[in-house]
Order: sequence, then C-alpha cells, then structure tokens
Amino acid sequence: MARPTNPGTVQPEPDAELSAAARAVVHDAGDPRIDAHLAALGLGPDPAPATSRRAHAAADDAEVVALRDRVAALELEQTALITRTNVLAALLAFAILVVVAVVALLLL
Repeated sequence: MARPTNPGTVQPEPDAELSAAARAVVHDAGDPRIDAHLAALGLGPDPAPATSRRAHAAADDAEVVALRDRVAALELEQTALITRTNVLAALLAFAILVVVAVVALLLL
C-alpha cells in the first residue's frame, strides 16, 4: 500500500465528509422556487385544511339530507314504474286470452 508523502497531514475519512454533506442537505431550507414548482405538480406537502371539520359537517349534513330526499323520490318513482309494468303485463295477458278465445270461437 502506498504511504502518504507527508506523514504529518491527516486526510479526513471519505465517510465523514459524506456524512457532513448529507447533514448539510437535510438541514438546508432549499429553494422556495422548487417547492412552488413541486406544489404545482401536486408533489408538495398537503395544504392545511382551510375550514374546520365542524363547518364541513354542517355542509355534509345538508348534502346528506338532500341526497336522502332524492333517493326517496327515486324509490317512489321506481315503485310506480313497477306497478305500471305489472298492470300492463296483466292487460297484455288478458288481451292474448281474448284473442285466443275469439279465434277459437271463429274456428268452431
């Protein structure tokens, strides 16, 4: 192994230099332009919520009530459509029966 030319100077270890550089990077605040760019890309930290949870709860409650009313109206409409379909099916069956009866009477 080669010996250093000047035995009195001590070379710092490469690992120590890397560790110091890593600590410097971690503690560096960074460039705010990069943070703004990352935020524009959706890669920045999540923004703090602008409104409280209670304010959202009131809006959510009103939305839930409106959605429940809409679901109730749709269920009533569905029930009416099912009833109408059943009546039409019964009338169709009766009409088929009448046609068969008329054809049977004409053929006798």
